[in-house]
Amino acid sequence: FSLDEKGLKQQFSSTMSKITNLFQSNGVDLKQIFFVFVYIKDMNLFAEMNGEYLKFFGLNPPSRACVSIPMDSECEVMIECFYHPKKSSSTLHVQSISSWAPACIGPYSQAKTIDQDIFLAGQIGLVPRSMQLVSNDTIEQLNQILSNTSEVLQALRSNLKKIACWTVYLTNMNEQESTRQIISQVCSKDSLIKFIGVVSLPKGSTIEIQVIASTEDPTFNSIESRKLYSVHKTNTDGLEIVQTVVQSDGIEEGLRESYEWIASRGKGMVSFRCYYDANKTSEEKILDCISSLQLNVSFVPCNGTSDNSVAIFELISMDQLD
Repeated sequence: FSLDEKGLKQQFSSTMSKITNLFQSNGVDLKQIFFVFVYIKDMNLFAEMNGEYLKFFGLNPPSRACVSIPMDSECEVMIECFYHPKKSSSTLHVQSISSWAPACIGPYSQAKTIDQDIFLAGQIGLVPRSMQLVSNDTIEQLNQILSNTSEVLQALRSNLKKIACWTVYLTNMNEQESTRQIISQVCSKDSLIKFIGVVSLPKGSTIEIQVIASTEDPTFNSIESRKLYSVHKTNTDGLEIVQTVVQSDGIEEGLRESYEWIASRGKGMVSFRCYYDANKTSEEKILDCISSLQLNVSFVPCNGTSDNSVAIFELISMDQLD
């Protein structure tokens, strides 16, 4: 969108219209989108954003995560969509009050499944029967999230041990270690876990978790530590994920190693995202570091990333589109 367009409503509508036109010009239907990330500057506009979002997606909408991040003064919203042009997805859409999982608090689905890979919507610590946060305490919210996530995965023939990748959004990055300790008790030993500092989350929650899981056991390939970066790799039968946690001087080298590994696996690129600590670096500085690689990257500014790093690169690829 043009930054001349003021306000979330105008920017959201303009951005989604451009996404729609781009998809249509390439023969892609919006129904093929299986996951959407929505980043907004002001979480007080969550309801307004949902009102605009509803105009673009009908029955069985994509799964979604929505968080508030530190944005440029003129920018109100960023949208990232994932689709598969050849394969359709199945949907789990919880719309009514139940005892086993919270209903969705917006026009999105709880989960989308492509083959054996499950893309869950972002989860906050809502008690299913009341649809209220379990408490204001991050650890209690985390335990409620784990319970809700477990219930959803069981309905999809999976479980917490089959989660390949965890994205943990925190409003207070000082709670990173206590959160990690609890997650490590329920997840597979080498699951990819990244922590992202955000400004705020829906319903005033202090933690939100979004996971990618499988109906099969993921394969955790390796964790390779270098002086200035570490590379974490995992895969399911159809999905490859590489997560590179970097310090400032290791950006180009770490990203190059990750990209070369993904390329060697012979699958199509789906997502190439950079979460960066806006207090330590900028999109421009990172682009300078990786300009020689000539890659298209989505940049997400944050209030901190895992282990006090400068940035985290996440590369996701799926089976070749046959």
